[in-house]
Amino acid sequence: MVHGIRRAFGAAFAVLLAVTGCATNGTTPAPSASGLTPVVALTGFGLQGQDAYLLLGERMGFFRDAGIALEVQGGKGTSDNMAILASGRAQFVTSDITAASILFGGGHTDFVIFACVYQRMIAAITARPGAGITTSPKSLEGKTIGRFPGSANSELFPLYAQLAGFDASKVNWQDISNPDDLKPNLAAGKLDAITDTLIGVNGTASVLKDNGVAGPAVVLPFEQYLTDPYGNGWATTTRIMTEQPDLVQRFHDAVLKSLSYALAHPDQAAAVIEADPYHYRPGVAQREIEAMVPQVFTNGDGTLGGIDPDRATRAVSILQGGGLITGDLDPAAYIDFAMARPVQFPQRPGGV
Repeated sequence: MVHGIRRAFGAAFAVLLAVTGCATNGTTPAPSASGLTPVVALTGFGLQGQDAYLLLGERMGFFRDAGIALEVQGGKGTSDNMAILASGRAQFVTSDITAASILFGGGHTDFVIFACVYQRMIAAITARPGAGITTSPKSLEGKTIGRFPGSANSELFPLYAQLAGFDASKVNWQDISNPDDLKPNLAAGKLDAITDTLIGVNGTASVLKDNGVAGPAVVLPFEQYLTDPYGNGWATTTRIMTEQPDLVQRFHDAVLKSLSYALAHPDQAAAVIEADPYHYRPGVAQREIEAMVPQVFTNGDGTLGGIDPDRATRAVSILQGGGLITGDLDPAAYIDFAMARPVQFPQRPGGV
């Protein structure tokens, strides 16, 4: 079952590349007449409160100061994002680092990860109140879970099930082609649970409440059993990293500066994404941004963005043990550890 999931993940990536009709070495961006380099950056999954730091950073001028004209687009998960990156339609993409490791192990090697956003895995399952799902993962057996095809959560689910001690084959999956339909379908009772994130559960709870669903949702975090793997990070193509390392460094610095500032000023970040033209759910964005803090700052020293080589190697070993990666795989082949170093900014949440 696990090997089948890994093959399906790779197959989905190959299909996406075929649909785009592009080679896997997108061209490098050139400066425009304004002197700024136009850059398209994809979020991890749609446009959510957790992505407000990019919008705020652009609004504050952090990217312009770095010589970048930033365009933020909503992503569709690691597999789709990597295909879009390879096609040249985006220069930087958010990617689940663990899912990216699986892709690289499957032979899709045209990317380099250069920064970490979440030091901890944020993948989770959120269950509808009254669906008979408890905090025991085994209670997921026999239930119907909605997912966006190719999402990191669904790809990692068999390994999560293996470590949590239940039968993944007894779970019924419902593929939802539009990521924005996951939460409404859960609220409507068409699903028992959905793939989610520890950040996005705030939005899920809001949708449930707005639709008259009483009681707290049940959240099952993957990190309870997958402790070494990282969460989301930033990736670019090997060509851009090779030909324009200065652009990658400037984007890296602007991204982390934006992230640090937004987490220190969640009200400002929320205001940007809740206003025109985004109109994110009122009151939800700030809670989601505040929920990012323990996932971003976990080292106890106030740093962010770093990826530790030893921990990355342990994470790969876990994936190999679960059958999601076969053969040897050195994380240094797809992670630029020199750039993905811990950094510190003066703007960060109090106490961090």
